[in-house]
Amino acid sequence: MTNPQPDQPARADRRSLPYPGDEAITAARRRAHRAFAQLFTALGAGRHRLHYAAVDVDGRYRLASATVTVTTAPAWHLDANPDEFAAIKAAVTASLEGSCTVLATLVVQTDQEPDPVVCGWRIERGWLHGMKATARPRRGRAARQLPIPVRPVRRQPVIAIATPSGTVRAVPSEADATGSVRYSLTGAARGTVHVTATSSPARWDQFDAVRASLGSASAVRELPVEPLVRIRGRAYQGSTVRVLAHSADVPWGWQGPVSLVDTDDRPAPEQASQTLTAVLRACASNYATRSDFARLQLAARRHDTPQLLKWLDAMISYAERAQAR
Repeated sequence: MTNPQPDQPARADRRSLPYPGDEAITAARRRAHRAFAQLFTALGAGRHRLHYAAVDVDGRYRLASATVTVTTAPAWHLDANPDEFAAIKAAVTASLEGSCTVLATLVVQTDQEPDPVVCGWRIERGWLHGMKATARPRRGRAARQLPIPVRPVRRQPVIAIATPSGTVRAVPSEADATGSVRYSLTGAARGTVHVTATSSPARWDQFDAVRASLGSASAVRELPVEPLVRIRGRAYQGSTVRVLAHSADVPWGWQGPVSLVDTDDRPAPEQASQTLTAVLRACASNYATRSDFARLQLAARRHDTPQLLKWLDAMISYAERAQAR
């Protein structure tokens, strides 16, 4: 079956999820193969039960599981139900690609002597992040049948945004260690909006502003590559800043949007520009009204301050050299 195209009409019996493109899928498949190879090398010989759980950007849940027996002598060999293993491998690949997944976990239970061990990973931003391993004492043969602990998945709210191109739905991710939140878009626009607390344009040392960027664009920090926002198959980049010292209803409550252009550096058409502006502002406003916004501000300040100080030092040095001349 051929891959869906960006302008292909959606079928009524098929879920409407963003298509990331062949290159992103291929890269995610390579990471999945490498992750499984490293995982089974670390686990070693034995019987391992893999359990996968995820929530997608459309709010639906996905589950997959497989039992894999690994032997290491005389040679490495994996034995598993091919359909079960193919399903869990496809699910992990989709989560590593990331454009359709809000949150995913992979939990492995190993029948290890003398005690079984449970290990877990969060799949986020294209990588597996380890959770604390749990060792359970065996209580006879019945211990093998105990349900394994799986981290609860919290359903994220869906934000409906009315735009000239149609309704756009945005689902926020969990905030990361830098205070950033990714909004996964479906509907009339697809891709990712990256939102973070940032320094005020007027007062660089005050983190009383919010930057919303299409994809991973940021003036300060280096970020993983994320899907750019697409409208009718055309990808765009750009950003806007919400200045919290002023009302969102006045022009000076916003800076931008800046450089709404496609990947060929062509300006966005009028309708696309209005759609992207509405999406950026809606995501920035949602971020600024989060109950944990003060904590996100602090995390962003701690992360960005070293770069801001370097920038300030470079500016002062340049000014001093210019004055000396």
